[in-house]
Amino acid sequence: MAARGFRGRGRGRRGGAGRGLAPTAVDEDGKLLTDQISGPPATFPEMEEMPSVPEITEQDQRLLDGWHRLRHAYQTGPFHLQNKETKG
Repeated sequence: MAARGFRGRGRGRRGGAGRGLAPTAVDEDGKLLTDQISGPPATFPEMEEMPSVPEITEQDQRLLDGWHRLRHAYQTGPFHLQNKETKG
């Protein structure tokens, strides 16, 4: 294989040469943008009203309680890998 030019790390057929070092930007259609991008990307618009908080039903409360018990059992079990904090 070495005689055919396939030595070295896998960089494809051209050996990784000929690519520009700068990142390229594309629009929604996949066309390259030639202008320099200045500033951070657009963020979400400000919310006028916050959504209402949903009611927690009895079933939701049972699921949350079960999840908390399971998490506590994992964290206090003998196979939990995180170090326990020692008190001063």
